[in-house]
Amino acid sequence: MNPIKIFLRVFLGITFIASAILKLFPIEAFDARILETTPFLGWTFSMIMARIIIACELVLGIFIVAGVWLKRVIYPLTLLMLGLFTSILIYSFIRFGNESNCGCFGELLPFSNIQSLLKNGLIIVITLFLYCKAKSHTLKYWWVGVSVLAVSVFIIFMLHKIPLYLDEIKLKEPFASEYVNSDSFQIEGEDLYQKHLVVFLSCACPKCKDMVRNFETMNRIYSMQNVYYYLYEDSLTTSSHLFAHKEISFPYKIVSRDTFFTYIPAPYLPLIGLVDSGKYTRIWTGANFDFDRVTSILKEEKIIE
Repeated sequence: MNPIKIFLRVFLGITFIASAILKLFPIEAFDARILETTPFLGWTFSMIMARIIIACELVLGIFIVAGVWLKRVIYPLTLLMLGLFTSILIYSFIRFGNESNCGCFGELLPFSNIQSLLKNGLIIVITLFLYCKAKSHTLKYWWVGVSVLAVSVFIIFMLHKIPLYLDEIKLKEPFASEYVNSDSFQIEGEDLYQKHLVVFLSCACPKCKDMVRNFETMNRIYSMQNVYYYLYEDSLTTSSHLFAHKEISFPYKIVSRDTFFTYIPAPYLPLIGLVDSGKYTRIWTGANFDFDRVTSILKEEKIIE
């Protein structure tokens, strides 16, 4: 066989395998990317699609390296997936500009939107070249490919489970939010008596970091207003652990450990409260803040425009 074709085929396969694996660290970032480009799918279905896409990438990479079913199945599917990724990149570039990381290789290997478009163009050319040079073979043992895909999907779903949310906490009646009157919690220039959403977080809490990521994603999609972060910071962690040095969309304040838990309605983090005229009208914890259900509530309450 032509050594150039072998090199290009192995390079192409390894690229897909690496792309799939890197998207898993963390998978929440890829979940957010899918949601931003297809918000009509909703949060849960976007997470399902993210895992299926990663599994398909991984399987395509494996079979490209193995060199089976290339002409009739693998290369056409590869071009289809590259077309899908390129369409997402173009949409993202039009809506958000040339972001520093498109998410194509996860968070560990950032590519800007333009860099990734150029990369995809090169990979499409390589795939077309290999497709033209490939020989057509029968689809003998086709069930092996289906089985490998099914196993890959199963493993990814088991390793990165989609969260199941509890029912919303039901309040008998609104109750006073003590932090509104506390100097420790005031954010300069903001009126906490107007209707707003408050998010209590800990800098050392992984679930809190996921919540911040989800709120930032929601803001990019819907444009939120009157949302405030309050951070519990101890001596071992700082806000950089929570925000990962990224620009944050909402005002936040770091509150001392001596007063933080005195003013929150329940000792669970992350904790989210909808406050109107100084009273909680709804509260959620990270375990029951289902973004699919909450989005409609926040639209009704004018938190989401």
